[in-house]
Order: sequence, then structure tokens, then C-alpha cells
Amino acid sequence: MTSSYQRYFITSLKLIGLATIVILISHYYRTNIIRSESFSWSALNLEKVVGFCGLLLVIQLLYALIWMLFIRGFGHPINLSNAFISTYYPVLTKYLPGKGWFQIGRIFLMTKSNIRAEVGLTINIMEQIVVIYTGLLVSSPLLGRFFDPVGLAIILLIATILMLALLFYQDFFTSQFTRFRRFFKISDAVATSEKIQLGTAFSYILIYTVNWVLWGILFWIGVILLDSESVMSLPMAVGSFTFSSIVGFLLPVTPAGLGIREGALLLFLGKLVNPAALFNATIGIRFCTIIGEIIMFLIALMLKTKNKNA
Repeated sequence: MTSSYQRYFITSLKLIGLATIVILISHYYRTNIIRSESFSWSALNLEKVVGFCGLLLVIQLLYALIWMLFIRGFGHPINLSNAFISTYYPVLTKYLPGKGWFQIGRIFLMTKSNIRAEVGLTINIMEQIVVIYTGLLVSSPLLGRFFDPVGLAIILLIATILMLALLFYQDFFTSQFTRFRRFFKISDAVATSEKIQLGTAFSYILIYTVNWVLWGILFWIGVILLDSESVMSLPMAVGSFTFSSIVGFLLPVTPAGLGIREGALLLFLGKLVNPAALFNATIGIRFCTIIGEIIMFLIALMLKTKNKNA
């Protein structure tokens, strides 16, 4: 009974948090954007919009390849089709209240490729470590506005030490597996030790850094499409988008960081970009991302059906 109460209590807090974010963004819109020069949608170049959406789909497709390479780096063979399914078949569960549904779905689908659930959990957690660490690296242009060079260097050094320590200390992940056993009908925790070479770890850092940069470039292009007179530099756009995404990922308030990322971007870039264009860009890229994820889900569904009938 207590467990059920806690679950509903936490879910209620997240819903309250989502409502709060929506109210804050609405207030920002009313007090700042309406008073600014409105954007003329008729002036938007349709070809550039199509190119923007095409680039977004390419980045989303690329992530399935990155995920496949990450799994293979630990010695577990998986083809691109199964990696795509494990990535995008459960992707829409990110928007359900309560973080972790996407990870559970991905781990379950990895078992279909003969990757044990406890191994899948370990690999998932290690990927999140790399994602957050590379996000901090890419966020340096933004963090440099709040910390002096020495302070920023110390932060990145500590993050590097922590990242490497966690990557090469899998006992931590094994202990966490006991919390997920009931989802996979496993009675006892199974020890696992996923081996990774130092060179492979650094190659992953490079790959995931490039992935963050691509997303940041996409955001920058979206802002330029709406505000050609923007003084926001590309490094600042990439850094702000990446750090805002990390904040949205880490804060257990809203599903998929919905509203958190957008609110953070409005806070960081409000003085560099026309408020109306910035608001439209932040909301627009979220909308386009969700549409892209729906498309990826449909492709994953077709692949899953094809594999099942094969």
C-alpha cells in the first residue's frame, strides 16, 4: 500500500511540475513575446523547412547506428535492424509520466537479440553516462559564461574522472539490477562485468559528442530560419541546446524533459535572439522531434513485424 501511495505521489508531483512549467512558459509568452515583433510565417522558406525536417530525420536515423556500435563495443553482436527496433519501438514511452519506461522497453527488446537483461541494463546506464559527459563537453560555450576558465577546467576534469570510474566499475550497475528484476521475471540478481577498452571508450566520447553537435546545429538552423538577424553564435546555440537537454533529462519533473528544455533555452538565449523567434524555434523543434519519433516508431513497428513473420 505504501509503495502504491509513493508511486501515485511521485506521479502527481511530476504532473504538477509539468503544469508549473506550462504556466511559466505561458507567462513568459504573454509578457515578452506578444509585445515583440511577431513573426511572419508567410516569409518562411518552405524548401528550407523541408530541409530542416530532413536533417532531423537523418540525425534520428543516425542515432540507431550509434546505439548499435555502442552495444557491439561490449562484444554483443546486434544488427542494425534490431538496434533500430530497441531504440525506436519504445521511444514514445518517454512521454509517459515517470522516467525509466523507455529504458525498460529498450532492455526488454535487447533480450530478443540474446542480450541478457542485466547486461542490457548495464549498457544502458553506461550509455547515459557517456551521453551526459559528452553533453557537458559540448556545453562548454554556455558554461563559460558562468565560470572562469580555471573553474570550467576543474568541472570538466572532475566529470572526466567520474565518467571513466563509472565506465570501468560495473559492480555499481549490477547492484542496481535488483531493482529491475521483477520486470524481467528473474528471481536472483545475476552478476555481470561488461568489458570496454579505453580506446573504445574515447571513440564513443567522440561519436556522442558529434551527435550532440548535430542536434545543436539543427537548433541553430531552426532559429536562423525564424530570425535571420539573430546574433547567437553557433557554439552558443549548440552549448545552450545541449545543456538545456541535459537539464531536462536529469530533472525528474516532466516526461522526456518536456517544457524543461524549452524553458531553459528561453532563459539562456532570451537576450541573444528575437523572443518570438526563440519561442517558436524551441517549441517547433520539440514538435518536429515528436513527429520524427512517431515516424521512427512506425518504421520500427514495421521492422518488428517483418522480423516476427520471417
